[in-house]
Amino acid sequence: EIKTLKNKIKIAKKYILQKLIRELKLWSNKTKNENSAAATSSERIEKKIENFKLQIEHLKTISPLDLTKKLLKFNPKLNRHQENSDSSAVKYKKLLYKRIYEHKQMAENLKEIRKQFSLESLIECIANFSSNLEELKEIRKSSKAKKMKKPFGKNKTSKKFNKKRAKSLSGGKKVKSDTKSNKPEVEVDSSDKQETPVVKTNDVASKIKNKKSHKEELKSKTPDKQKETPVVLKPKVKKNKPDKIPQVPETVTITDSFFKTTKGTDYVATIPHLKMDEEKPKPESNEIHDLNRKRRFKDTDINKKHFDKKPKFAENHRVDNTIDEDLHPSWKAKQKQKGIKSFQGKKILFDDDDSRKTVEQIQPTLNKNSFEQEENLHPSWAAKKKEKQIHQFQGKKIVFEME
Repeated sequence: EIKTLKNKIKIAKKYILQKLIRELKLWSNKTKNENSAAATSSERIEKKIENFKLQIEHLKTISPLDLTKKLLKFNPKLNRHQENSDSSAVKYKKLLYKRIYEHKQMAENLKEIRKQFSLESLIECIANFSSNLEELKEIRKSSKAKKMKKPFGKNKTSKKFNKKRAKSLSGGKKVKSDTKSNKPEVEVDSSDKQETPVVKTNDVASKIKNKKSHKEELKSKTPDKQKETPVVLKPKVKKNKPDKIPQVPETVTITDSFFKTTKGTDYVATIPHLKMDEEKPKPESNEIHDLNRKRRFKDTDINKKHFDKKPKFAENHRVDNTIDEDLHPSWKAKQKQKGIKSFQGKKILFDDDDSRKTVEQIQPTLNKNSFEQEENLHPSWAAKKKEKQIHQFQGKKIVFEME
């Protein structure tokens, strides 16, 4: 939690620093534009500019951990009463801390941490955190210094250069190096001189022999893989070579018995040989998956655009008059009727004098099927049914004279 708070304060510090720099530029431009008459206002502006400069310097120098420590201790209510009593050196710092405290949600974050932990424990944690950071910095610095101080390999060129320089100084004579001349001269017996180098050479030779013998032992122990693996010759596989394509002649001679030459032989013609396209076998396809999509799309009823034409109503007479057994009796009766019946009666003819000829009255033909149940009829209908003829007109005709 301290780390997150430190990061938030770091962001707030950058934001406020930028804001202070902007305000400083603004107030500095005001002093240039103002007239000499406003001397009192210029003094106030100068004080503000100094205050901004001090705040900016303090923000740049202070570390984020120290700032967190001071913000945790900061209490805005107590500082209100002490603002007038404080000196100018302390006053600008408190104003700066107040700005950071009031930045966005900084006050809420600080209050939450104070509720969870005590102030003393928080300050101890910050102190431990800062000490750990300092230790890490020191370790990194020491590691960098060690890398820089690593001894370089012996430079052969430097030795050669020193020898050449010594020859040039002595005038071509060989001169021993300074290291040998500076060493104190010690008397050594001849027996010691001979013994010491012999011992060294013997030790070196023995070591080399031991190494060689050790290598030979390892070789003897490890069996040769090449010797163990038996060589297996693969049988030669006869590859089926493609059959030779028969050479087809470019032209073909054709004899035609219909045409004959002067000698009486059949006419011979030469025609260029045409290569026919070979029919390649089609791959076997599944009935469901490899169907042509377009054809399958057309076959469906949903995507049909044109439907089969229905027969016109006028052509119904062509249909066979077959009677189905499952039909209703009323429909059966209609099917039995063979078209419209002929008119049974006499035509009425009118003369110029509006004198009507006598016409035989036609008795209405009653359908037996419709009046089968006479008992259920209404009495009025029963009375009408009994009347077998239409009554003659009983009244006077009104005739209008032509004016």
